[in-house]
Amino acid sequence: MKIWLLMLIILFQLGCAAKNKVAIYTPEVDLNLDRSQVHLHTYGFMRFKATRHAESIRNKGFRVKLRDNAYPDNVKDNFIIYNLPKEKRHELDLIQAALSELGVEVELIFERRHSKHEYTEGNIGVYLF
Repeated sequence: MKIWLLMLIILFQLGCAAKNKVAIYTPEVDLNLDRSQVHLHTYGFMRFKATRHAESIRNKGFRVKLRDNAYPDNVKDNFIIYNLPKEKRHELDLIQAALSELGVEVELIFERRHSKHEYTEGNIGVYLF
């Protein structure tokens, strides 16, 4: 019981509020260093829900970073931007499966860039609204 309470206090302390925005920092869990880095953008999500989505993707073996970047003004649906070599494109299916388990569907997928958002090789941006 004391351990759970300590974990909740630590999770609460990890959040950092600044100028009406909340930046969420989560520890990295490298389950598979061969997998791509996922940058998870969760616009308007509560901390618990954002963390739950990150954990679902981590459980598929990805490194996940929660991000708080500018809101893309030209898209209102969930989307993914990826920059992967052909032999790693199956990772998109794994990410979609992780999100589908939480009832989230992603139909828009862009290669390398969309609008002002761009990723270098080995990185995947997941934008959830």
